[in-house]
Amino acid sequence: METLTQQMADTAWSIIEEVEAQGGMTKAVGSGWAKLKIEASAAEKQARIDSARDVIVGVNKYKLEAQDAVDILRGRQPQGARAARSRG
Repeated sequence: METLTQQMADTAWSIIEEVEAQGGMTKAVGSGWAKLKIEASAAEKQARIDSARDVIVGVNKYKLEAQDAVDILRGRQPQGARAARSRG
């Protein structure tokens, strides 16, 4: 556990040093560096999920053979309908 924590702290510190070298977070964002780092990290994570190196239960492991459709709006009204009813 301590080793993982130290690795995470070392990686975070490395990123902080990169940001400082660019003149701070405002400049890192303005240059597009921060966006590129986020996109690269997301792509790496997705590749690990796709290759099953990272497991997301129900997504790439232990999926249901069949899944019932879920009506996420059941019992709800669109916001516009609610607003019109409260005015009227």
